[in-house]
Amino acid sequence: MKSQQILVIYNQNFPIEKLSSRLTILSFHYGNLEILPELPKTLQKLIIKQHESNCKLNTLPELPKSLQTLILCDTNLSELPKLPNRLSKLICSRSKLTSLPEIPLSMKYLNCQNNQLTSLPNLKLNDKLIFIKCNNNLINEYPSFSDKLIHLDISNNHLTSLGNIPQSLKILYCDSNFLQSLHKLPINLKILSCINNQLTSLPKLPVALLELYCHNNQLDRLPKLPPSIRRIICNNNHLHTLPNVPDSIQELVSY
Repeated sequence: MKSQQILVIYNQNFPIEKLSSRLTILSFHYGNLEILPELPKTLQKLIIKQHESNCKLNTLPELPKSLQTLILCDTNLSELPKLPNRLSKLICSRSKLTSLPEIPLSMKYLNCQNNQLTSLPNLKLNDKLIFIKCNNNLINEYPSFSDKLIHLDISNNHLTSLGNIPQSLKILYCDSNFLQSLHKLPINLKILSCINNQLTSLPKLPVALLELYCHNNQLDRLPKLPPSIRRIICNNNHLHTLPNVPDSIQELVSY
């Protein structure tokens, strides 16, 4: 097994002119990072975590082809460079991104929450991508996702409808949008959270559903509850009655 060369830098306030050509992991934590030097071709993981209030980093150099993990938090970045084909994990949260570059087919985990994104790239062919968090953006059009997606958080955006929901999904968060209805839900969905929308009804609930969060809507009824459900939070609606509550329930809030 080849040895890894790791460099972790905390609270550095002076520029770095050159990095070791054999680095595999590079991590910057806080400090007043303004610019990155050329990145080594051996780099597999790059982590940059800054204080958003004083971060001056607004651009990245070309990313090496060897890069597999890229983590960027609380930066001043408004765009990203081309992503390497081997990249499997991208976290680019709490920055000022207005768009994302093309997402490589190798991607498995994408977290781009708390930015200024108005859309996502077409992800229909990204069948290795199983986890997406794109909440707290400005997305106004439902993206295309692969049928392999398992976890999707698209809360706190500007969506008025959800298109075809991937039938592979097990967890769906779509809180705080402007949704008036939901399409057919995935048969294996375990958690549905659609809080703070404009929903007047819900579709048939999947038999495998464990948790339902639908408070702060305009629901006047709930569909039949699946026998496995454990938690229902449905307060602040227009409900007058509830369907039969199964014995599996552990928490019910409906006031």
